[in-house]
Order: sequence, then C-alpha cells, then structure tokens
Amino acid sequence: MDLAIPEEIWTGKEVKLSHLKVFGCVSYVHVSDHARSKLDAKSVKCTLVGYGEDKFGYKLWDDQNRKMIRSRDVVFNEKVMYKDRNTEKSEQREPYYFGPEDVSGGRIVEHGSQKDEEQGVQP
Repeated sequence: MDLAIPEEIWTGKEVKLSHLKVFGCVSYVHVSDHARSKLDAKSVKCTLVGYGEDKFGYKLWDDQNRKMIRSRDVVFNEKVMYKDRNTEKSEQREPYYFGPEDVSGGRIVEHGSQKDEEQGVQP
C-alpha cells in the first residue's frame, strides 16, 4: 500500500485522472449550431469552477453573461488563470540565464535593451 490510491487498491483497476484540470483556468465552451446564428462566435470564454456531481461535465462561469454553464465540450488553456483572463497572451517570458560575459564592471547588462543598442553591445 505504498503511495497507492485507495480506489486502485479497492477495485484493482488504475484510476484515470486525465479529466482533472487546473481550477480557475480560462476555458472555451463550444456553442452548438442551433444556439447561435451564422455570424455569432462558436465558443464562449469562461472560467473553470468545478466538476459535475451527478453527470460528467465541467462547471464553468461565464463572466460576460454572469451565469453558470455545465458542458463537456470544452477547450482549456491551463496557462492563463482567471486573474489574467483579460489578456490574450500570458505575461510569462522565457528565462534568461546570465553568464560571466553579461557582467561588466559589477553590473548586469541586459541584452536587447535600448541602452545596449546605443552602446554598441552585441547580443
């Protein structure tokens, strides 16, 4: 019973957790053909708030229409959270690791900055 899930021990079957998503992430719920007109959007931007209790599905909050939606036809963007929902692109940048050549005279020189271009520093 070392680090095993109790349900796996009880049933003897492997438990699948692939349906679990990050709570509060931005999601896009598909709007069916009969619920929209030709020029309407095919999805609604929502936030994941939970899972269905009696039926399988996800519980989502539609902030624009101020209502709860339960759906199985959802695409998740787990890198963008509710607090970042108004920005299309996440503010995450690739990390830059400084090496000895980046330090000159005790200060760190940032590559690609305007000061570098003025001073003639090559990236």
